[in-house]
Amino acid sequence: MVRIKKGKYPRQEAWLLRRARHHIRSLSQCRVPGAAALKRAELSLWLCGDSQIRKLNKEWRRKDKATDVLSFPLVGEAELRALAKMKPVPDWELGDIVISLDTAKRQAEEHGVTLRQELDLLLVHGLLHLLGFDHEISPEEERRMRRWEKKLLARDGLIRH
Repeated sequence: MVRIKKGKYPRQEAWLLRRARHHIRSLSQCRVPGAAALKRAELSLWLCGDSQIRKLNKEWRRKDKATDVLSFPLVGEAELRALAKMKPVPDWELGDIVISLDTAKRQAEEHGVTLRQELDLLLVHGLLHLLGFDHEISPEEERRMRRWEKKLLARDGLIRH
Protein backbone atom coordinates (compact mmCIF):
# COMPACT_ATOMS: atom_id res chain seq x y z
CA MET A 1 0.00 0.00 0.00
CA VAL A 2 1.27 3.46 -0.85
CA ARG A 3 0.28 6.44 1.29
CA ILE A 4 0.99 10.07 0.64
CA LYS A 5 1.10 12.83 3.20
CA LYS A 6 -1.50 15.34 2.05
CA GLY A 7 -0.01 18.77 1.62
CA LYS A 8 -0.26 21.79 -0.60
CA TYR A 9 0.38 20.01 -3.92
CA PRO A 10 -2.76 17.86 -4.47
CA ARG A 11 -2.39 17.44 -8.25
CA GLN A 12 1.24 16.34 -8.05
CA GLU A 13 0.53 14.19 -4.99
CA ALA A 14 -2.22 12.24 -6.78
CA TRP A 15 0.03 11.69 -9.79
CA LEU A 16 2.99 10.66 -7.60
CA LEU A 17 0.83 8.13 -5.79
CA ARG A 18 -0.13 6.47 -9.11
CA ARG A 19 3.49 6.49 -10.30
CA ALA A 20 4.73 4.94 -7.04
CA ARG A 21 2.34 2.02 -7.51
CA HIS A 22 3.48 1.68 -11.11
CA HIS A 23 7.18 1.71 -10.20
CA ILE A 24 6.69 -0.85 -7.44
CA ARG A 25 5.18 -3.22 -10.02
CA SER A 26 8.07 -2.47 -12.41
CA LEU A 27 10.68 -3.16 -9.72
CA SER A 28 9.19 -6.61 -9.17
CA GLN A 29 8.84 -7.37 -12.88
CA CYS A 30 12.46 -6.38 -13.54
CA ARG A 31 13.60 -8.60 -10.68
CA VAL A 32 15.42 -5.84 -8.85
CA PRO A 33 17.11 -7.43 -5.81
CA GLY A 34 14.75 -7.31 -2.84
CA ALA A 35 11.72 -6.24 -4.89
CA ALA A 36 9.89 -9.57 -4.60
CA ALA A 37 8.50 -8.51 -1.22
CA LEU A 38 7.20 -5.13 -2.42
CA LYS A 39 3.66 -6.28 -3.23
CA ARG A 40 2.90 -6.41 0.52
CA ALA A 41 4.93 -3.36 1.52
CA GLU A 42 3.71 -0.06 2.88
CA LEU A 43 5.38 3.04 1.50
CA SER A 44 4.88 6.63 2.62
CA LEU A 45 5.49 9.58 0.31
CA TRP A 46 5.73 13.28 1.07
CA LEU A 47 6.08 16.15 -1.40
CA CYS A 48 7.42 19.22 0.36
CA GLY A 49 9.38 22.40 -0.27
CA ASP A 50 13.06 23.16 0.13
CA SER A 51 12.73 24.48 3.68
CA GLN A 52 11.15 21.25 4.97
CA ILE A 53 13.59 18.93 3.20
CA ARG A 54 16.52 21.07 4.35
CA LYS A 55 15.43 20.57 7.97
CA LEU A 56 15.21 16.80 7.45
CA ASN A 57 18.55 16.69 5.65
CA LYS A 58 20.20 18.60 8.50
CA GLU A 59 18.61 16.43 11.19
CA TRP A 60 19.23 13.02 9.59
CA ARG A 61 22.30 13.50 7.39
CA ARG A 62 24.01 16.47 9.07
CA LYS A 63 23.88 18.40 5.79
CA ASP A 64 22.45 21.89 6.17
CA LYS A 65 21.12 22.28 2.64
CA ALA A 66 18.09 21.38 0.57
CA THR A 67 18.26 18.20 -1.49
CA ASP A 68 16.01 16.61 -4.08
CA VAL A 69 15.01 13.35 -2.39
CA LEU A 70 15.49 11.63 0.96
CA SER A 71 14.74 8.00 1.70
CA PHE A 72 14.18 6.54 5.14
CA PRO A 73 14.23 2.73 5.03
CA LEU A 74 12.56 0.85 7.87
CA VAL A 75 14.21 -2.52 7.13
CA GLY A 76 17.77 -3.54 6.40
CA GLU A 77 19.03 -5.56 3.46
CA ALA A 78 19.09 -8.86 5.38
CA GLU A 79 15.47 -8.38 6.52
CA LEU A 80 14.48 -7.47 2.97
CA ARG A 81 16.02 -10.65 1.54
CA ALA A 82 14.26 -12.72 4.22
CA LEU A 83 10.92 -11.07 3.46
CA ALA A 84 11.35 -11.73 -0.28
CA LYS A 85 11.74 -15.47 0.42
CA MET A 86 8.65 -15.79 2.64
CA LYS A 87 5.60 -17.54 1.25
CA PRO A 88 3.26 -15.75 1.60
CA VAL A 89 4.95 -12.40 2.12
CA PRO A 90 3.49 -10.69 5.21
CA ASP A 91 2.45 -7.04 5.34
CA TRP A 92 5.44 -4.89 6.23
CA GLU A 93 6.68 -1.28 6.13
CA LEU A 94 9.29 -0.39 3.51
CA GLY A 95 9.91 3.22 4.55
CA ASP A 96 9.43 6.84 3.57
CA ILE A 97 10.40 8.92 0.56
CA VAL A 98 10.45 12.71 0.80
CA ILE A 99 10.78 14.77 -2.40
CA SER A 100 11.32 18.51 -2.61
CA LEU A 101 9.05 19.89 -5.30
CA ASP A 102 11.08 23.12 -5.36
CA THR A 103 14.32 21.27 -6.13
CA ALA A 104 12.58 18.94 -8.58
CA LYS A 105 11.28 21.96 -10.54
CA ARG A 106 14.76 23.51 -10.72
CA GLN A 107 16.39 20.25 -11.76
CA ALA A 108 13.75 19.59 -14.41
CA GLU A 109 14.47 22.98 -15.94
CA GLU A 110 18.25 22.47 -15.73
CA HIS A 111 18.02 19.07 -17.42
CA GLY A 112 15.41 20.04 -20.01
CA VAL A 113 12.80 17.54 -18.84
CA THR A 114 9.27 17.94 -17.55
CA LEU A 115 8.54 18.13 -13.84
CA ARG A 116 6.83 14.75 -14.02
CA GLN A 117 9.87 13.17 -15.67
CA GLU A 118 12.07 14.56 -12.88
CA LEU A 119 9.63 13.31 -10.23
CA ASP A 120 9.69 9.87 -11.85
CA LEU A 121 13.48 9.81 -11.61
CA LEU A 122 13.46 10.95 -7.99
CA LEU A 123 10.81 8.39 -7.07
CA VAL A 124 12.75 5.52 -8.68
CA HIS A 125 15.94 6.79 -7.03
CA GLY A 126 14.23 6.87 -3.64
CA LEU A 127 12.73 3.40 -4.07
CA LEU A 128 16.12 1.94 -4.94
CA HIS A 129 17.57 3.50 -1.79
CA LEU A 130 14.81 1.84 0.23
CA LEU A 131 15.82 -1.48 -1.32
CA GLY A 132 19.39 -1.05 -0.10
CA PHE A 133 21.08 0.58 -3.09
CA ASP A 134 23.50 3.38 -2.17
CA HIS A 135 25.41 5.36 -4.79
CA GLU A 136 27.49 7.07 -2.08
CA ILE A 137 29.25 3.86 -0.93
CA SER A 138 31.51 3.31 -3.93
CA PRO A 139 31.82 3.98 -7.67
CA GLU A 140 30.80 0.37 -8.32
CA GLU A 141 27.61 0.75 -6.24
CA GLU A 142 26.88 4.04 -8.00
CA ARG A 143 27.12 2.34 -11.42
CA ARG A 144 24.91 -0.52 -10.19
CA MET A 145 22.23 1.87 -8.94
CA ARG A 146 22.38 4.00 -12.11
CA ARG A 147 21.95 0.87 -14.28
CA TRP A 148 18.75 -0.03 -12.42
CA GLU A 149 17.47 3.55 -12.64
CA LYS A 150 18.02 3.56 -16.41
CA LYS A 151 16.40 0.16 -16.84
CA LEU A 152 13.32 1.08 -14.81
CA LEU A 153 12.85 4.48 -16.46
CA ALA A 154 13.41 3.03 -19.94
CA ARG A 155 10.37 0.78 -19.43
CA ASP A 156 8.31 3.97 -19.67
CA GLY A 157 10.34 5.53 -22.45
CA LEU A 158 12.10 7.85 -20.01
CA ILE A 159 15.81 8.50 -19.78
CA ARG A 160 18.04 9.24 -16.86
CA HIS A 161 19.97 12.49 -17.26
